[in-house]
Amino acid sequence: MLHSKGRSRGCTICLTSTAFVFFFTFYALYRYTLINVDDVMLKNIDFDYDDYGIDVSALRSFDDVTREEESEIEKWDREMKKEKGIRMGYVTDNCDIPTRVFGIIYLTKNNRGGLKVVVQVNYTAERQINKGEGEAVITAMFGRAKALNQTLELCSVDEELTDCPIKKGFRHYKREVFLPKFAPKGRYHGTVSLRYSDTKETKLCAKGRMII
Repeated sequence: MLHSKGRSRGCTICLTSTAFVFFFTFYALYRYTLINVDDVMLKNIDFDYDDYGIDVSALRSFDDVTREEESEIEKWDREMKKEKGIRMGYVTDNCDIPTRVFGIIYLTKNNRGGLKVVVQVNYTAERQINKGEGEAVITAMFGRAKALNQTLELCSVDEELTDCPIKKGFRHYKREVFLPKFAPKGRYHGTVSLRYSDTKETKLCAKGRMII
């Protein structure tokens, strides 16, 4: 279900939110400042994320011409708007030439007067993934400084959620990451790619960026 709020143990995309924790917070040598919630929301409303993120323009054009029902992109956009969120990026099947949209990442206000990043994904795993069979490639940037560039074994990234083996079949995943009240001003952006260890075939990819 798209609106499910539970955590899914064994979820294949748990790394996505873990990586966004890395590059949306904490990592910089700059002066920390108190986050102005309304100011950050306004800055990101006017920001063109497709300029950096995964280019889904071809999928939008295809959907406009051929669809008979609500498209994947429209469903995720509707979910984001319901939460009064601002899109930060999509989760797709490929970083460069996507053919499917599996999820969305967006920024919204939390009930504590601050901000949170929400990651939602629906995905069907075509095979069971055992320990050592999956990996996550994470790149995180703060401005022009590379904060993280690492390849991790999938099952070791978030042991609370990736209880290997990851079973074959459908998974819904939702993670809410509360941002701190203080963070360095600047542009945060990053890429997360989940792939098989043996073939290096990418199964899920997410790109996102935020301005503070």
